[in-house]
Parts: sequence; C-alpha cells; structure tokens
Amino acid sequence: MKFFKLSLFFVALSTVIIGCTPKTKPITSTEEMIVSTQTLEAYPIPGYPSPYSSEVGYPAFPTFAAEIAYPIVTPTKDPKMNGPKFEINEPVVGGSKIVTGTGPANVPIILIDVTEMGALLGQTIIDKNGEFIFNLDEELIAYNAIGLQIGDLSSTDLKYEDFTYSEEYIDRPLIGIVFDIAPVIQP
Repeated sequence: MKFFKLSLFFVALSTVIIGCTPKTKPITSTEEMIVSTQTLEAYPIPGYPSPYSSEVGYPAFPTFAAEIAYPIVTPTKDPKMNGPKFEINEPVVGGSKIVTGTGPANVPIILIDVTEMGALLGQTIIDKNGEFIFNLDEELIAYNAIGLQIGDLSSTDLKYEDFTYSEEYIDRPLIGIVFDIAPVIQP
C-alpha cells in the first residue's frame, strides 16, 4: 500500500511539474458525438482501398465464379475404381463358431476380430458361387466386431492392387483395410 501511495504521488507531481492537466469536456449532444467519432484517425483509413489495389497482388474479391471454389473433378468410370464387394451375413451372434457371407469368387480372405486389433479368427477361400463359410475354432465374443481382409494372394493370379479402393472398404488404423465389418450381438 505504501508503494502504491508513493507511485501515485510521483505521478501527480510529474503532471504538475510538466504542466499536464486533464482537459476533458463532456459530450452534451448527439451532434458532438458524431463529430468526435468522425475526427478519430482509425480504420478505415481515408482513401482506402487505393484505386491501384486492383492492379497489384491477388484480387480481394473473386471476379468470376471459377475463383470461388476448387474445380470440380468428375471421377472416371474406371472398373478398378470401385473394388469388389464383400459382405458378412448378419446377424452374427456371440457364441457362434460359423460366419458366412458373399464376395468375389476364388478370393482368399481372412476373418479378424476388429475389436481385438485385428486378431486372426480364421481363413477361407470364397467359392465359385461367391459364398464363403468360416468354421472357427473358438466361439465369437459378443459385443466385439469382426471384419474381412484379403488373405494370401501368392497362389492366385490376383493382385492386392485389385482390392485397394471401394466405397465400402474401411481403412482402420493399426489394422489395415477391412472390406466389411459386422457387430457380434448377444445371443
């Protein structure tokens, strides 16, 4: 408190010695208020924007519709653009040892437990009719999620690149691309 009083004393003393005295006059009318705000030298600066602003730099406002957004890219109709569809038949019930579904013929696939970070549950090859059956060694755990991934393609004419993109595929961190995911429900 003593320091505050001492600093206040020095401020008052310096104002008296230098000769600064506050000369404020209260605004009494709306007209005085308007005049006082017009005389402030604040933004916007008079004469801004400059008449030369359109000649230098990037235009502040788009001059035509193409400058408003990125160009629209129309996807091509490449047959590899959308990979084959895989599907696990649902419902998948906890305690079961059988999982069925459909997919492209003669493709080796693996069944993983997505909840357990991709733990391998089984392997099979989709038959010529496009159907698969996993006969598991252990029962499925209720409330987990299972998924399909591509198996070993070394004994086939297929390439992993044939299965890299589809609207249904899901890229799961630390697991990889999962072609279909199904929840395991309680029996």
